[in-house]
Amino acid sequence: MGKNQFLLLLDKNSMFIKILLFISLFFCFPLWAEVGSTNLELNKEKLSMPNNSNINIRDYYSGKGGKGGDMLYIADIITNLNDAFSFNVSVPNDSSLYGTLSGKEIPYIGFILYPTTETNKRPDYKEPLGTILPHMQKVGEPPIFKNDKKDYPLIIYSHGSGDHPLWLLSTLSGLAENGYIVAALFHGDKRFKSMMSDLNALQTIALRPLSIKTAIDVLQNNSPFSNHINFNQIGTLGLSLGASTTMAIMGGKINGPNKSTQRTAIDSRIIASANLNPWLGNNGFSLFGENYSGINGVVNPYLALVGTKDRAAPFQVTRDIISKLGGPKYMIGFTDEGHGFSDEAMMISRTWIQIFFDAYVKNDETQFKRITTMKSVKGDIENFIEIPYQQDN
Repeated sequence: MGKNQFLLLLDKNSMFIKILLFISLFFCFPLWAEVGSTNLELNKEKLSMPNNSNINIRDYYSGKGGKGGDMLYIADIITNLNDAFSFNVSVPNDSSLYGTLSGKEIPYIGFILYPTTETNKRPDYKEPLGTILPHMQKVGEPPIFKNDKKDYPLIIYSHGSGDHPLWLLSTLSGLAENGYIVAALFHGDKRFKSMMSDLNALQTIALRPLSIKTAIDVLQNNSPFSNHINFNQIGTLGLSLGASTTMAIMGGKINGPNKSTQRTAIDSRIIASANLNPWLGNNGFSLFGENYSGINGVVNPYLALVGTKDRAAPFQVTRDIISKLGGPKYMIGFTDEGHGFSDEAMMISRTWIQIFFDAYVKNDETQFKRITTMKSVKGDIENFIEIPYQQDN
């Protein structure tokens, strides 16, 4: 958040400012840090073409075509693919896991946020839905890092089913303000068969961990970020189905044919995961095998932030699943919140996420003591420790 954005919020939401000031003063988070972003410029001419008159920009952001018709994806309307965070995912020849997508090359687009200098004069970019990408790089421009000699920890964000990552941009920017490089992918779920409509073709969930692993590979190999990321400090942030994605990439086995469970792409470089409104299954469906036995091998630190009135991912079901994890685990309850937090709950959740990542990704001993002993975060929404720090089952 830049100074101008902060001052605009001062008049619009004084409670927001009070909470932000409390967080900043108590936890020493930077309030005026600047954030840069990679190029995500969209081709407005393509968007305004006559044959696109019945197409919403969200059709490109979330993908379209899994149920027939023309397949759409954000890659189709990016002005300069070579300057965007873009890559292809090579899908393995495994029809039991990837169905009809086995052996194919699938395009993916994302964006990257990173700490930049206060002297960065690159203009912000406002995309069609109104989200602002701060100090966005133009064609041929490299990133400008706050500390060009520093290796920053990395966070990869996985959004909810059929959604897109721009919705959570303020939270992602907050992480970048606090010294993380943050990469967010457009999974484009609606390009593929729905997990719910065809349980034997788990393309939606199986492709997600594979795309994240590929994204990290791209960042590590000959990208402008290769020499500025500490690849021993990588965390994931998941929202709803994104929490299943983070669970799977850390070793969770998902349902396969004939009541079997199988692993998708695993990435041992990921060391911790924080998750909002985690959808890991519900009362009628277990994504990770019978009695959720597929998560038994997940030992990475895992944070779950859950609403007590979440109907999509019931509180008690999520509690039962998280309690089975073998490593450090935390579950934070938010009273009367559903599957999609209020603005106040989101503000509080950002504090939990920040402290968790600082403790387990940055290896900050002060923040580790905090996350293992704190009971709640001050704010208008009641939040509480449902599953406190636990190292083992």
